[in-house]
Amino acid sequence: MPYVIEHEEKEAISLEELVEYLVDNNIETAKHEEMIEAAPMLAKLGNNPTFLSDMVTKELHNYSEFQDENTYSSQVILLHPPRPDIRFFVRANIWPGKADYLTALNGTDAFFYHRPHDHNFNFLTVGYHGPGYWSDYYEYDYGDIDGYAGEDAQLRFIERSRLDKGKLMLYRAHVDVHDQLPADSFSVSLNIMENSIKNPFLDQYSYDLKNKTIKGIINQNNTDSLFQLALMSDSGNSRDVIEHIAKNHEFSRVRLNAIHALASRQYSVEQAVSVLNSYLAAPSALVRKTVEQSIRRMEQHNAKVKA
Repeated sequence: MPYVIEHEEKEAISLEELVEYLVDNNIETAKHEEMIEAAPMLAKLGNNPTFLSDMVTKELHNYSEFQDENTYSSQVILLHPPRPDIRFFVRANIWPGKADYLTALNGTDAFFYHRPHDHNFNFLTVGYHGPGYWSDYYEYDYGDIDGYAGEDAQLRFIERSRLDKGKLMLYRAHVDVHDQLPADSFSVSLNIMENSIKNPFLDQYSYDLKNKTIKGIINQNNTDSLFQLALMSDSGNSRDVIEHIAKNHEFSRVRLNAIHALASRQYSVEQAVSVLNSYLAAPSALVRKTVEQSIRRMEQHNAKVKA
């Protein structure tokens, strides 16, 4: 489960002081030890009971531009947005209670409740307001799995616990898995997030807890649409480039996107399956298994259409 960081911080600081500390100390958020070093400062921000409401109120005075850099859902308030020159960003997360109006109106999926997942980035979190969300926590060994849907994830249940107010934890990339459960009442957490260009290429999984298997990959990268755009041209050069990527790219998921793009440009299911068949001997189990599943789904669909 996430690493719990004990602290007795009583001092309160501003958001500006937290950001200044992270910048001045060049905190490397990809490293656990440096995140732990920064954790007391997040606890101190959590001791400031008014900064968040003051910030939101101030921004609402110009509501047409409210959170205009925020690409998350309305569950997230960006406190310090991502920047290409810094390795962190800061956010607040809203966690409605199970009987709250927001949950009744939007359902639990909107707030990532009952959707077990891991993370492909590190982040620090502290309970800021309310009793906090619950989680069933698991751990797994990222290096021991290939990442295809249906694979045994070798999950190890650790405990069920809650992000109480003031509780400080480090969620570790590719280690900690949690199934978030609704808070008992409206709650808010604060996060220091890892910001890295490598994150879109590292897999983040959803899980089937009943079978303890990987359900799918949930993070996205834009290579799929890029490959589709490249193949809009009928030139042999564009196909050669995508085929090279499909066979040689460092990341298996990028190779998969290239393979799917090549298959999608075919004029029949049979032709698409023929393209997929040529990758069944790929070295990556993720590629092989996913291609096998794609072929099976396409053949089943084709059989239904012809029936």
